[in-house]
Amino acid sequence: MNKKNYDKIGETVYTETAACGLRTVIIPKKGFTKTYALLCTDFGSIDRHFKVSGKEVTIPDGVAHFLEHKMFEQEDGGNAFDKFAVYGANANAFTNFDMTAYLFSTSQNYEECLSHLLSYVSHPYYTDENVEKEQGIIGQEIKMYDDSPDWRVFFGMLEDMYCEHPINIDIAGTCEEIAKITKETLYTCYKSYYHPRNMLLCVVGNADPQTVMEIVDKEIPETPFEKATTILPHEPETVSREYSELYMDVANPLFMIGFKETPCEDVTAALAKYSVLCELVFGKSSKLYNELYDEGLIFGMGADYSIGKQYALVEISGEGKNPKEVYGRVLARIKEIKENGFDREELEIIKRALYGKFVKSLNDTDAMAVAFASDYLLGGDYLQRGGRILEVTYEDIMDILQKGLKHSVLSAVYPNGENK
Repeated sequence: MNKKNYDKIGETVYTETAACGLRTVIIPKKGFTKTYALLCTDFGSIDRHFKVSGKEVTIPDGVAHFLEHKMFEQEDGGNAFDKFAVYGANANAFTNFDMTAYLFSTSQNYEECLSHLLSYVSHPYYTDENVEKEQGIIGQEIKMYDDSPDWRVFFGMLEDMYCEHPINIDIAGTCEEIAKITKETLYTCYKSYYHPRNMLLCVVGNADPQTVMEIVDKEIPETPFEKATTILPHEPETVSREYSELYMDVANPLFMIGFKETPCEDVTAALAKYSVLCELVFGKSSKLYNELYDEGLIFGMGADYSIGKQYALVEISGEGKNPKEVYGRVLARIKEIKENGFDREELEIIKRALYGKFVKSLNDTDAMAVAFASDYLLGGDYLQRGGRILEVTYEDIMDILQKGLKHSVLSAVYPNGENK
């Protein structure tokens, strides 16, 4: 078993690939009573066109999310959640653009919980009847999200930004698309992406590395595997459209400003640099934020950076009186910094503050496991991010501003009946 010490932050990570091929990461936390385990597969909503066994397969939108829902149903008629409840654990699952994850957190019986997690995810059970039933359930979920202003303004931004990349498609799909899903569709995707060699187990907290590996070897046998290769379309540098708007039941206009960036191979470095840039230029302590707030143009605003399979973007979300005015001011502030630079001392303050937040996050087993697994599947290392933040230079930020943040969009949701 490989062991890596992160002396500056007092963390130790154990990694090993089990006999079945499952990549396993254990981060023991001394003094913690809670254990959090995350079993994820490198299969998300954007993996809708792939090649396996020499054949190309295109699946309906929303299959990854649909499959996540169906994994909890057991052949004996039970539900995987029931046993977690007996063990005193909380369990859940989620699907995003890049991966699907199954998880639990508990302060007792973690070994039994881990065995159950590995077991039920290894035994899918799909029938025509339970697929049809789930179509109705997920159809209601889709309609619920269609009525969510926050969700609509977010996907409005993605639709504005991306021309061909499937990140512009809702993770749950549409009612029309999920109606095309069959049990054969689910089994095809399961066999193509849910093999241990395409998955990762991350355990954080009160756990013994050797015990974890023994449970993995016991629960998951070795089986043949031919990995599917996701096929993503060519995406132009330019955006699909610069502006979109909707009218919904909101008290004040909502907005999301997006910048379409070029994905970076060094994921850890990119996440560190862009987190500093987002806080420096758009964060609550920034000149821009305070000017907009003092003038009553925003009631709140935040910025974040996302990176995944052949996509990267900066998103600025907020609530305010005039989204178009805010958008113009954001672009103007970026231009101003490009031309005149910024305060180097402010950079150091931002870096120290972000490093403090990073260290604080290490006490949250749930968030730490999700962040570590997400970065790991993209080739990054979450536990190095704090150190990389401290290494960000003035020149790094100016380089991003000069080369990136060029292609932008604005998505807005206005109150029903408002005359802009």
